[in-house]
Amino acid sequence: MTRLVFYLFSYRENYLKNFIYFFFIKKTQHFVKSTDILYKTMILAIETPTLLFPAISLLMLAYTNRFLALSQLIRALHQDYETLNTQKVIEQIKQLRFRLFLIRLMQALGAIAIICSILSIFSVIFKLNSLGLSFFITSLILFLGSIISSLIEILLSTRALNILLSGLEESR
Repeated sequence: MTRLVFYLFSYRENYLKNFIYFFFIKKTQHFVKSTDILYKTMILAIETPTLLFPAISLLMLAYTNRFLALSQLIRALHQDYETLNTQKVIEQIKQLRFRLFLIRLMQALGAIAIICSILSIFSVIFKLNSLGLSFFITSLILFLGSIISSLIEILLSTRALNILLSGLEESR
């Protein structure tokens, strides 16, 4: 009986090893080969990373304006809290703290994206195309993260405005 259990266990173990080998190691080797082909065949022109500069610069300006508007709102709520001292103001301040975090995240991801874009340009200048492509892809991913966090912040601010408008409609 113990031999049968040992045989079944070892059969399972070999099956698991074969499964892991085929699906993780073989697939990873195929992925590495395909990315090597991508890096060898894709030529990154120096103009490509420069396309991100106007987009990131304009978004950084918009993010700064959102930050300034949010800071004015926080100052106004702070004054309301000192005079009214209500729980509703405290809840609004907690929501604004998360929105402030999202704005900082947007700005940081945008700044790192533009740095990666600059590094990509330098890599292309020094004929390091695969490194330049890596920096450019990283820049695009960071730029996407910045836009996604901006979208989340916009959705939160829209929800806050809808709550405020519904409070005004109820008071009428």
